[in-house]
This record gives sequence, structure tokens and C-alpha cells, in this order.
Amino acid sequence: MNQRETIIKLTRDGLSENEIEEQLHIMFGQQAYSQKTIYKWFSLTKIGKENEPNEKPGPKPDEQLISRILQILEENPYVSTREIADTLNENESTIWRYLTRELGRVFKYSKWLPHELNCSQKVQRARESKELFEILKKCQKDSWRSIVTGDQSWFRMAYDHSGAWLLPEDGNPRMNGSKIQIEKCMVTIIWGVYGFYVVDLLPQGVSYDSDYFIDNILLQLYTIKDQIWSETYRRKLWLHLDNSSVHNSFKSLKKYDEYGFKRTPHPPYSCDLAPSDFYLFGVVKDKLKGGKFKSPDELKEAIIEILHSISQDERKRVFEHWIYRCQTVNATKGEYFNK
Repeated sequence: MNQRETIIKLTRDGLSENEIEEQLHIMFGQQAYSQKTIYKWFSLTKIGKENEPNEKPGPKPDEQLISRILQILEENPYVSTREIADTLNENESTIWRYLTRELGRVFKYSKWLPHELNCSQKVQRARESKELFEILKKCQKDSWRSIVTGDQSWFRMAYDHSGAWLLPEDGNPRMNGSKIQIEKCMVTIIWGVYGFYVVDLLPQGVSYDSDYFIDNILLQLYTIKDQIWSETYRRKLWLHLDNSSVHNSFKSLKKYDEYGFKRTPHPPYSCDLAPSDFYLFGVVKDKLKGGKFKSPDELKEAIIEILHSISQDERKRVFEHWIYRCQTVNATKGEYFNK
């Protein structure tokens, strides 16, 4: 479902313009439509004109050219605009116009998938996403105080900008083409709707094993458990983590129970159902672009500053979207969530 279809559906579901704008921001990130475009399709849907053609005066399209372009696309959907233009001896801008305006095509970049799922894995993903969905719905009734989530990710000591807005006569900005030699640090973040509770930077030369996880992550979370949710004196706090060997080791499993935590299920190969993966780490790393850090501690300070800039309302929207993702994966019988 593309953005226009999403706006139409959400409008029909009764959401306001602001609510639709928030949902698009969560679902499409920086590629989300502008407020002006959202309001346009919202208004058209309200008056029942969302599907009316928007014809503009001009010359009739060349049906023969359309047929030739379609033939090329049928043979190779991955062909570039320039290759089509060269094959047909046409201007590249003309081909682009026919592809987008006459044929309604959009160029979609190949989507990276973490794993090629087999049938049994899809069945397991569907089953466990349903279990996770039901837990999330219960936590929603607790105003999201009864659950936290988290994960680890590698962060670099330097991040280049992907580009810059320059004058036409200016040259292209330069960036470091090799990322192999840039020092990396592993950072663990445990968070929820009401805050970021653990931000741990793994010291250089130290292994991230069960002992480190228990002593530096789990224990730290345990000491503030009643601050996260006052009901933890009589009920366990839900803890969502992935299925790494560290998180699922015998030592870790024993400590969860001792410290009053209860693990949620996490479907296999499911970074699309982990808020840290489908939202948090991407947001933080995007905001680190252009930064160069002299020490791991300086990098950690920058990460914490970015985390503090993420509002509680934004975190709540992410958790609400988490429910939707689980529901969708279950409904599609374990397929990866498709934006």
C-alpha cells in the first residue's frame, strides 16, 4: 500500500489530518508526504473525489512508444531509464515522463530482507507475532508502563553526510568511501514509552556475553524496575529482546525470573517486529550524520542527546505501530512487513 492509498484508507477509517500525518511519519519516515499533500488527499477523500482522474491539457501520448516501453519492462523490470532511452533512441527525460505519468510506474529500490523465510519459519512468525500482539494489547491497557524493549547495535565513530544542497556550478561533496577502518562501538539501549532506561557502551576488548549482559544491562534495569512501573512489586515487567544466544542463555533465563522480568516472544528473523530495529537505531544513526567523535564517551553523549530529543508522544506512536506490525505479519501468514 503506497502513501496515497494509506491516506485514503486512514481517512475512511475516521482519522484526522494530524493523526494521518503522524502515522505516515512512522510508516514512511523521511519519505513521508508533506502536510500539504496529506491534506489534499484527505480533502479529496472526504468529498469522494480521491479516484477522479486529474487530466491536464496537452498532446496525446504516443501509444506506440508506450507499447515499446512496456515490452522492454516485461523482458527486464530492472532496466534503467537511460538503458530504455538508448534502446529506443529517445530522450531520457521523455522516457521518465512516460514511465511515471503515462504508465504510473515508480522506481522502487530493492528491499533488503534479513532472511529468506521458508514455510515453517513463516508459520512460526505468524504464530508468535499473534502472541506478541496479544501481549502488546494488554500492555496498552496498562498505558504501556508494563513493557520495555531493547537491543544492541554497532555505531561508528564518524558518520558522513549522504549529500548537500549546493549551487549547480559546485562540485559534488566528498565522503569517505571506506567504512572498514572506522572504529565501531557496540551500544545497548533499553527503552519504553516513558523513557530510555539503559544506554550501555561495550568497552573495547570486552566480549558481549551472558555475564556482561547480566552485570551491566539486566542488573541496571532491575535497580530501576519499580520506577519504570510501580506495579512490579506484584507483577513482572515484560521485557522484549531478540533471540540471541546471550539473551536466551541458561544464565540469562534464570536471572529474568529472579529479577522479576518476563520475556515476550520474539518471532525468528524478525527485525521488522523489533522497535529498536524498525525505528530507533535508524533515527539515531540518521541524526549522527556529519558527526565525528574523538572518543567512545563522546559518541555515547551524542547518542543520549539524540534520545532525549525523541518525545514521549513519538515513542508511544512507535509502540502503537508495533501492534499494527504484529497484526499485519500474522494476517499475511508470516510475510515480512511491507511498508
